[in-house]
Amino acid sequence: MGTHRRKPGLEVIEFLSNLGNILNYNTQVEETMFPGSKDSPVLDLTWRRQPSARFPLFVFEVESTATKSATDNVFKVMSRKTPVYQKPLYFFHVIVEPGPSAREQNLTDSFDKDNYGLYSLYNYEGLKLISDIIDQHLRIDAHLDLYHIILQLNEQPFYNASPSSVLDYLIYREYDRIDGSNFLSSIEQLIAQGVTNPDHSFYVKYIKRWLGYSRQPWQEYENLIAAGYTEVLHCAILQSIEPNSDPKSMFQRILEIEKNYKPWELWYPAFGLSRDHDWVLLSEFPLILTLFCCGFAGSEYSKYFSSKLREIFKKINVVDDFTAHGVLWLLIASRIAGDRDSYNFARTLANTNGGLPARLLREPTILVDLYEPEDLGLSHDLLSIPPYNDWNESFLQPWKPTEVNLLPSLLSGFMGFADLYTGRQAFAQYCLEKSI
Repeated sequence: MGTHRRKPGLEVIEFLSNLGNILNYNTQVEETMFPGSKDSPVLDLTWRRQPSARFPLFVFEVESTATKSATDNVFKVMSRKTPVYQKPLYFFHVIVEPGPSAREQNLTDSFDKDNYGLYSLYNYEGLKLISDIIDQHLRIDAHLDLYHIILQLNEQPFYNASPSSVLDYLIYREYDRIDGSNFLSSIEQLIAQGVTNPDHSFYVKYIKRWLGYSRQPWQEYENLIAAGYTEVLHCAILQSIEPNSDPKSMFQRILEIEKNYKPWELWYPAFGLSRDHDWVLLSEFPLILTLFCCGFAGSEYSKYFSSKLREIFKKINVVDDFTAHGVLWLLIASRIAGDRDSYNFARTLANTNGGLPARLLREPTILVDLYEPEDLGLSHDLLSIPPYNDWNESFLQPWKPTEVNLLPSLLSGFMGFADLYTGRQAFAQYCLEKSI
């Protein structure tokens, strides 16, 4: 076929070439079938796994309409004897605009026995094309670079193959259940980075499905807390972003995880085993337990999580640069949960030290560094923590209410995507507002 001139065909070739690069193929546009031959036919697009391979694995021919040349473009590959030109693993024939429908049917009838597929993009077959490309790729490689595929579909929309529809197809194919496919973590990374499709509703629907599996497929998280507490965090996130969820069943699930955690129950304050474990207790559990308080706020279960946080700091019973972070979060968590006992414990502990620095009360710490602890200024500019009923906006002045897009903030702050610090800071502001 001659060089494409029309914009729709050029855009399709560009998209398919980009998709091939994402899937780690060597792609070539307008490839000469027989280099050195003046009369050699030209292929619109080819994909090879290795650039040195003599013949392509996949061939793409893109037609503006199904004219007579469409038939010629199939014959130029399929009619060759194997020693002359080996047949591709699959031949993708793409028709962009309406034309003679009888010719399209004749092409399908003639060649679909030869690993050939015809795709009428004008007839809403963009998703079928992407799905078939994925199926053929998975014959070669067990995994997809799903993150970049969805990113590509957001940046360069492809007919009716929306990101959500491609994800739905992969769920139907049960690709999401493969360990290391990173189906869930890829979605989370995209949402954390502000990509609009998939959206909040897709995530809620899928996370319910993922948590419903008898065994959650392993995800590759670089963040150690996300990797070590994957199921726990997803229960907390779902409970926080989905107001129509069933609090009783979710609470029972968390209890089961807690009781069966090894070698001790999940929130148990086993200090002194290792510096890393102490860090989890002092730095991470205060935020995770506060997230559960947010998720269960208004129900009878919320106090359970603030009481678990209280047990951790009763074990230490001192305020210093390592523990002030958790004591502050216990104040916030107990206010959200309506837990006066835990609040009064944290208040007494803080006020024994003279109170907490004013800046921490307005901009809570988001983690603890046990190797190089921050100087929190615990000897000056201290505010005495007031009684439970006086924890309000006037106490926290100057106060600036902040709009928080909760799901991206949680995915950044807890799962380690995008900007962890910004995500946690947004979560801290969200919790302060809920505590008031």
